[in-house]
Amino acid sequence: MPRGTSRRQFAAFVVVGIVSAVLSLAVRYAANLVIAFEASVVVAHIVGMLFSFGVNRLAVFPSSDRPVWDELGRFTLVNVVSLLLATGVSSWLYRVGLPAIRFAYAPALTAHFLGLAACTLPSFLGHKLFSFRATADTRGTEPRTESGSS
Repeated sequence: MPRGTSRRQFAAFVVVGIVSAVLSLAVRYAANLVIAFEASVVVAHIVGMLFSFGVNRLAVFPSSDRPVWDELGRFTLVNVVSLLLATGVSSWLYRVGLPAIRFAYAPALTAHFLGLAACTLPSFLGHKLFSFRATADTRGTEPRTESGSS
């Protein structure tokens, strides 16, 4: 973990990620009833990302002084990389990896879950060091409050 990262902050990020993943899995399941697996992973990832942004901004990384749109843009950029990783891992496992080992128990769920798990550490580092990083002139100051947020 990067210097200055508390275990508590990482744990909070993981909890938000778990809730976001459950939401994402549920959305993927529902979307997959009407669209292809890979497309449903994309839709689910976007829903999970928006939920995760709001909770992470308020509870996990509250010290950024950047405007909300700047943070959302940066968060989205990190999540595009995460989306590519999740979709790639999920798709490969679903189409190649799990069939190769004859894994038949809930292969779509398993592949998607493992694809999301592969994103945890890279996403945390991206959000900590890029999405919600405080600007150089305000590091070490008090975290924003709702009345002082943009």
